Amino acid sequence: MQNRKREEKAAKELLRRRKVLGDAPTIARSEWSTHPNYHSIASHFLGFHEHFRSDLRKLVRVSNVDEPYRGGGGRNRAQALQRRVRELSRAFSQLNSHLHTHHSIEDRHVFPQAIRANKGLTTAVGMLEKDHGTMNKLLKGAEGAISTAEKARSETDLEEGLARCHQALVALSTFMSQHLQDEEDLLIPLMLEGVLGV
Repeated sequence: MQNRKREEKAAKELLRRRKVLGDAPTIARSEWSTHPNYHSIASHFLGFHEHFRSDLRKLVRVSNVDEPYRGGGGRNRAQALQRRVRELSRAFSQLNSHLHTHHSIEDRHVFPQAIRANKGLTTAVGMLEKDHGTMNKLLKGAEGAISTAEKARSETDLEEGLARCHQALVALSTFMSQHLQDEEDLLIPLMLEGVLGV
């Protein structure tokens, strides 16, 4: 029952987001890579987004204690879990830094340019800006879970800590997946049309 309600809520939110983006210029995704302006800011922007997606997949995988871990082994399971937490912490710290830099550039430069180019995009850009606030809360939640897991020493505490990390990172990854797609749907056509440049 809970899963069904969650799925219905997610479907309604997706429809709302699609409606907000309805005024955005459209160039089909399948045409992006063949567009004459693709190898400018658009391909660079998409490259960053793909890097974020890849990093998030890795973090979700590393935080899942049921997944095989290449850094496993060692004299006992607690040591292997501690190595996993250390790798998670390093990888998350790097992603967190890159996301903040990327979104800072969007907030200061890209979004204002998009609105100047087309005032009709104000609501859609506002949605993406609001997403950045939500993303920051999710990043803080994941950061807190990882920090707590780093302090754990027993196998049980480490497993529980990693489970909390996994939950926080799945929430972040799910949210970011939709956010990145929405950003691309709004901004890539503008970049391809030569309206946006950073």
